[in-house]
Amino acid sequence: MSVDDGLFFHWTVSIRAGDWLGPWDYLTTAKGPLHSLLTAWASQLGISPFLYKRMFLLAGSLVFIYTVVRAKTSWLRPLLLLALLADPFQFGALGLRNLREGTYLPLQMVALGMGSLSLDRLRGRPLWHVGVLAPLFVMAFAFGLLLITREGRLIVYLEMLVWLSVALFAIIRYQPMGRRPFRLLLSSGLAVLLLIAVPRWPVSQLSSANQSRYGFSLSNSLEQGAFPRFFQALSGLRLKGDDRYIPRVAVKRRAIAVAIEELPDRPEGLRRILSDIDWGRGDYGCREFPDTCKDMASGWFLWAMRESVAKQLGKDASEERFQYVAGKAEAELREICTSSLRLECVPLSWGYLALPVRWGFDNLPLNVFREARTVIAKSFIPEPFPFGRPDLSRHTFSGLLPRSELERLGVRGQAESGRLAWQRVYVATSLLGAVGRWLLLCLALLGLWTSIGRRDGFHPIDPVCIWLFVCCLIQAVVYGLIGLSSFSGSPYTILTAPIAVGLYARVIDVSRPSFPAFISRS
Repeated sequence: MSVDDGLFFHWTVSIRAGDWLGPWDYLTTAKGPLHSLLTAWASQLGISPFLYKRMFLLAGSLVFIYTVVRAKTSWLRPLLLLALLADPFQFGALGLRNLREGTYLPLQMVALGMGSLSLDRLRGRPLWHVGVLAPLFVMAFAFGLLLITREGRLIVYLEMLVWLSVALFAIIRYQPMGRRPFRLLLSSGLAVLLLIAVPRWPVSQLSSANQSRYGFSLSNSLEQGAFPRFFQALSGLRLKGDDRYIPRVAVKRRAIAVAIEELPDRPEGLRRILSDIDWGRGDYGCREFPDTCKDMASGWFLWAMRESVAKQLGKDASEERFQYVAGKAEAELREICTSSLRLECVPLSWGYLALPVRWGFDNLPLNVFREARTVIAKSFIPEPFPFGRPDLSRHTFSGLLPRSELERLGVRGQAESGRLAWQRVYVATSLLGAVGRWLLLCLALLGLWTSIGRRDGFHPIDPVCIWLFVCCLIQAVVYGLIGLSSFSGSPYTILTAPIAVGLYARVIDVSRPSFPAFISRS
């Protein structure tokens, strides 16, 4: 908690003081700063980071319910709003922290909601109509904000690609037949232009801020610059003939020890980087994944490598120097891979994601099933306490910043009696949210069942249903892959579950479930 929560609190304080993200360190450009930027603005209005999260969730939920659900039934939108605001994820171990998900989730709901609205409007209007372009522009801008909120850009890019595919399907299905090739070409070009140009603006603004403050133009150093290339190359390092992989381990400690022996000792060189790795960082991963105890699981190894690279910089610490040292280390690594008699580099990863051939599980199908089951269940099946019952005694922020700074941000401690009272409220709210979600899920299944065979029933090719379902599926797959190659991906389902609930509401909206029909069919 001290890493993530403390980092975002420190950034908020720095932004409030007009110092951007403060002095550079190895985390400064690794994590998206939008959450801290917005909480800093909110604190200047007297709004604490935790009240800001509730307010932003309310705003995102309102946009979502009015764009995903059409005004056909008077009760569906309030029920969906209840299920979103009483989200059990928001009152558990992750939801009560100062994490970027508090900004990412509402923005995601705005993006997917506006995308849904534009798809609905394509039924009777061309793509270049202002009624379609306006929500499309907002969707693209929200996606741009997602790109600077946190890493994991693959999901955003895939979701934009899915929207484009579904939009083209809707144009072909609903638009008039005349002059179709020209219409389709023009619509496709306009949509692609918006989806490329608009999201770039927030990214370029953040890159410019980092250039002026830290000497290097990038918005996310986990996915841009020399470090991701260096880490990908390092992940392929192994002893010659050692083709037995350990689950979730990017590179074995034995291979690193041999590399240290063979590398020349140069200032800011690869040998010193590998020698300065803090292997104690893997302790948490060791407790979670015992197979990694002699080495280090990939998720923790990544941060250990960033820290070790930063240790070499000394007084010249800056993003520019960090990227230079990482690039030089990558060049040294490629040299030793070609010259060493004991080491070789086998590129078996795509970015940070290890390919299935090197996952190393003794029973791969069973482990894939377990991870997929966990992620899919938490994403699609409502639970009252997905990550444990609310426990405010675990969420104290007193050690992250001086008390005066926390109070300036609106973060104050509570007496034990107050904490217990709020815990009871959060437990009751989580239970209410789970009931609302189960009701939506059951009504969606009922709607699907009773609409079978009806002429006016549910059409499974409703563009918005396809859009929301595929976006949920993309996230579930990516989080499952994270769990198989790094650390558990199930915590990220806090971002997927609300979209699944919106999907249930949309299915209800277009299928119109009927209890008499259900009884008669049964």
